[in-house]
Amino acid sequence: MGSHSVFFVEIEQVRTRAGGQSLVHFDRAFHRLDAMPLVPEGAQS
Repeated sequence: MGSHSVFFVEIEQVRTRAGGQSLVHFDRAFHRLDAMPLVPEGAQS
């Protein structure tokens, strides 16, 4: 039995809140996510 779980996913949406910075763990390190303009649902990127 392992001590960790690994998920391979495609991110569809990220929500943030004012007053805090978001972090993501990738490639064995934490990285800050900068705020970006909102894209309306259904809009193609």
